[in-house]
Amino acid sequence: DGQDHPHRRVHPGLSAPVFDLPQTLKVTRQRVENEGLEDRIHLQGGNFHVDAFQGPYDIALMSDILRYQDGRANAALVEKVYGCLSEGGRLIIKDRFLDPAKTSPAWTTAFAVHILVNTECGECFTIQESHQWMEQAGFRMVEELEPRAIIQGTK
Repeated sequence: DGQDHPHRRVHPGLSAPVFDLPQTLKVTRQRVENEGLEDRIHLQGGNFHVDAFQGPYDIALMSDILRYQDGRANAALVEKVYGCLSEGGRLIIKDRFLDPAKTSPAWTTAFAVHILVNTECGECFTIQESHQWMEQAGFRMVEELEPRAIIQGTK
């Protein structure tokens, strides 16, 4: 019964939807239930290419999504997320980013080859490309929070 679980005491007013493919949410649902957070984490199954997001949201997190699609699809997704954020809301993108020349870091370039071989149109991108997608979507402030790993845009 999650009543005394430590997560229930941290940020008690915080709630979050998790939007993902229905088959992925099966695992997520089990984790949410194990942590006793069913009343604070709401699962929404869907495909972000075609299904609408709710909103408005204060923060959106895109984690390890960019590499599985091409740049045009990523730019469209960033724009779609922008549209569901409240004024002052933030989009945080966590991924494995390449340097501007797309030749390092070594572990990301090796991963980029893996993605190229094992996906239809995936590739690894640079922080600069993500920065451009955010600016084109209308984010007024974009900053790299962790080198080659996390970028944030504020609406």
